[in-house]
Amino acid sequence: MPPLLHLALAITASTPLVVGSGLQCSAGHASVMKALAQTPGIVAQPVAAAAPFGVYADAATRSLYTFTTDKHAAHPAVFKRRVVNLDGRAAIEVSACGYGDAASFWRLVQEMNALSSGALKAGPSRSKRASF
Repeated sequence: MPPLLHLALAITASTPLVVGSGLQCSAGHASVMKALAQTPGIVAQPVAAAAPFGVYADAATRSLYTFTTDKHAAHPAVFKRRVVNLDGRAAIEVSACGYGDAASFWRLVQEMNALSSGALKAGPSRSKRASF
């Protein structure tokens, strides 16, 4: 397991979530994905070929970007999870963009939130594109 991924998974078990604004959702899914692929220091991480997700890591900013593939009901969607300092404690800052089915996206938000001990307060969007 890559060191950054290992660190983030270890921290999420006991740290709160905070809502971030680290993705430019309004640019659209293709633009967000292109920016991730072209940003120096952001590196694609190995995942199984059949996985419904892909992962990019940025060690410099302690960030993981998880994105759905066409194998996932919430596709297209992108999440950014970043380790931050919150009042002297480690916390996970979460940003997300959902461009497909809103109900599937919000189910995925809940699943991603379950990886952490904090509660992410978000509800379904009335639009087909949702971000927070």
